[in-house]
Amino acid sequence: MNAIIKCDTEDSKRPIKTDHYPIVTQIDIHAPRKAWKPRWNFRLTDWKEMVKTLKGDLANIPPPTEIANIQEFNNRLKTLNERIQNAIEKHVKLMTPSPYSKRWWTKELADEKKKMQQLGGRSKYHQKNTQHPVHTEYRQQRNQYSEMI
Repeated sequence: MNAIIKCDTEDSKRPIKTDHYPIVTQIDIHAPRKAWKPRWNFRLTDWKEMVKTLKGDLANIPPPTEIANIQEFNNRLKTLNERIQNAIEKHVKLMTPSPYSKRWWTKELADEKKKMQQLGGRSKYHQKNTQHPVHTEYRQQRNQYSEMI
C-alpha cells in the first residue's frame, strides 16, 4: 500500500456508450541500483607468475601427514587458503565492471576482431583483383572470429 501513489478513475477517457471507467494506478516501483563491488580480474592474470609464487609459498608448508582431528584440519585449511589468497592479491588486479560491459568479451576475441578488421581493409584494397589470396584469408579469419563468438 505504501508504494501506491495514485489510484483513481478517469471519466474523460471513458469509452462511448459503456459503463466502464478506466482505472489509473500509479505505483512507485523505484528499485535502487546495485552497487558494483571490485572483483578479481582473473582473465588478465599472468598465470605463470602466479603459479611460481604459489609453488614457492606452498613449499614452505610442512609435508602432508594424516590429519588426526578437526582442529588440525581447520588449521591446515586456513594456512592453504591464506597462501592462495596472498598469491591472488599479489598477481590478480581488481576491477570494477561497468554495468554496460559485455562480460563474455575476452582479450582473445579482441585480438581476433582486430586481425579480421585488418584483413578486411587489405581485402577491400585488393577488391578489383578477385584472385588475390587476401580475400581467402579474410573469409577464413571472419569465420574463425564468428566461431569464437
